[in-house]
Formats: sequence, structure tokens, C-alpha cells
Amino acid sequence: GFSERIIHKNTSGNYMDINILGDFNLPNICWGALSVNHPHGTAHNEAGNLLLQFMEEHLLTQVVRCPTRGDNILDLFLTNNDRYISSVTTDETSLSDHRLVTINLTYDPTQPITHELPYLEKHSFQAVDYHDCDYTLIIVRQLLRYIRQSNSGTPSKEVTARL
Repeated sequence: GFSERIIHKNTSGNYMDINILGDFNLPNICWGALSVNHPHGTAHNEAGNLLLQFMEEHLLTQVVRCPTRGDNILDLFLTNNDRYISSVTTDETSLSDHRLVTINLTYDPTQPITHELPYLEKHSFQAVDYHDCDYTLIIVRQLLRYIRQSNSGTPSKEVTARL
């Protein structure tokens, strides 16, 4: 779709921060479980599933946690880099039947990003950069751990040397 083409065009070969926001009008998504509830009809369910799939494919996080209309979170902020978000609030307003969503960032989005991230504790969960992670190495390590446990030994020197 349109979003896929924009993201692909702008991220080909380069890492880019992605921020998508707006009134998605999908009351059937349970954001805590990242799943679709089914009482709102087939069209809403399909749209909700497509959005969750899109988010998974692009490592996006939805950061608005408070209801924005009634008991539903309809106004969303999707990002692949929540390290730049310092706070998210919702407030009543007379301008709309939705709550006003305010997202404070640690940088000015109108200025070029210097790729200098805010300080994070070295061992904190937020410090993990999933985009630079070598998932192959993680899988190989898990496989070797499994081999060791199932054989009650260690892998052969030949297997270890190839790693």
C-alpha cells in the first residue's frame, strides 16, 4: 500500500526513524495484548489485523496508552524509535469529541537529526537497538545451547570453528 511504498522508498539501504500518527478509528485493538477483539465487525477486524501486521513488519510501537475517545484508544502515534519520546499525555478539550494527545520529544522534528541518542543506562531494556541486532547469532547461540543440553555435552570443534 501507500505507507509501504513511502517507507520502502525512504529506508532503502538506510535506517530511518518512522513516526505515523492520526485518528485510526480502530476501537477493536487491545493494545496491551496487541490483538484484535471481535465485537466491532469484519471490516474493523481486518483493518486492525492489517495495522498490527504492518507494525510488526516495521518494528513499530504504539505509544498512546490512555483512551482518546470514550474508553477507546483511537488516536495513535506509531514509531520505530520510542527513545526520542519523553512523555505522552491526553487531556480533555472543547475542540473535539476526542481527547487532545500531546507527545513531547527529546528533539526538534523540524531540525535534522544528528543521530545522537539520549543517554540510556547501558543495561536498560530501552538501550537495546533491535535494528542493529544480529538475529542470526542469537539463533545460533540458542541452537548450540539446545545441542549442549540435549547431548549433555558440547558441540564438536568443527561446529564451533565455523561460528
